[in-house]
Amino acid sequence: MATIVQNYGPIYGEVVNGTVQGRPNGSVYVPISNTIAISLAEDYRYLRIRTASWGTRYYWPTISDGSGAAQLIYVNANAQDLASYVAFEIYQDPELTTLLAQDILAAGVFHDNTNNVQLISETGVTVGDTVYLIGKLYNNSTPIAVSDVIECEVVLIDS
Repeated sequence: MATIVQNYGPIYGEVVNGTVQGRPNGSVYVPISNTIAISLAEDYRYLRIRTASWGTRYYWPTISDGSGAAQLIYVNANAQDLASYVAFEIYQDPELTTLLAQDILAAGVFHDNTNNVQLISETGVTVGDTVYLIGKLYNNSTPIAVSDVIECEVVLIDS
């Protein structure tokens, strides 16, 4: 009696060459790792704290005197789970311990932009302060990827 050895193809749900076996045509791309990058034009690394017409306060990326229209902050993220979500965050300190502002994009939105980051706290923030803008990729409220930090200067605080 002979032994037959047969190789089976990938198992349902197994990642093969960047796609998931068992999904339609194996066509759902799954990145090798979770990544996030944000960008903000060099001339717009100045922030104005401003109240929107509906009453919410935001950090607005602007030019050095605070008079320009809000500039876009871009994000590009890759997540292994479509339930992940992206957040823009501004911190008061380079150790990223005191969160000042956060803007969350919906789950599955990984290539987008915003022109403001919603204020959480103004405590201790004054004109001339350096604050730290960062992008984070979250899954179940846990950061799974963090962007490089962009230093910005607070140039105007509307009353």
